[in-house]
Amino acid sequence: MTHDEHLEQHMYDLLSQRGVTIKDIAHIVYDLQVDYVPHITIEQCQAHVQEVLKKREASTRRGHRY
Repeated sequence: MTHDEHLEQHMYDLLSQRGVTIKDIAHIVYDLQVDYVPHITIEQCQAHVQEVLKKREASTRRGHRY
């Protein structure tokens, strides 16, 4: 597993520990965006959330890694 893959898995683990799923976040994204992007789907939102979690910046906060 690469370092980036490890960070991504760690983000999934942290969310899981808090009882949050990617689908939960996707529904929030959908609710916030559907008025602006009427043809958006939950599946698209979920794919975008997953892409964000792959970003190295998502796993850091004020320079500290989670």
